[in-house]
Amino acid sequence: MQPQVAPSERSVLRSVAIPTEHGGWGLTCEPALVGLWVRPSVAGLCLGLAAVAAFVAKTPLRVVMVDRRRVRHLRRTTVAVRLLLVEVAVIALLLGAAFATASNRLFWLPALAAAPLVGI
Repeated sequence: MQPQVAPSERSVLRSVAIPTEHGGWGLTCEPALVGLWVRPSVAGLCLGLAAVAAFVAKTPLRVVMVDRRRVRHLRRTTVAVRLLLVEVAVIALLLGAAFATASNRLFWLPALAAAPLVGI
């Protein structure tokens, strides 16, 4: 017989780090995988991994923003801030690696054009 785990004992790291959107994983990973299938490259791999990291970083960012708006600082807020800093650093490293290994640096132009829409 397995011991019952109370809801309050749920891992703070797990609740802050793992996105709950089930469809978001496919919407994030499928374009990256198709792009790598059509034209494999190190830069494409780095961009795909950066997209997944950005999707995962959305959850701790949301926790930090909600806790700031409600003017509270919980244990999960501290965990979310630390995790968010690590994920932003990973995203920056992956984007830098993508830029450094790209054979044609014009691939950033569509990303710059889409940036306002992504921001919204």
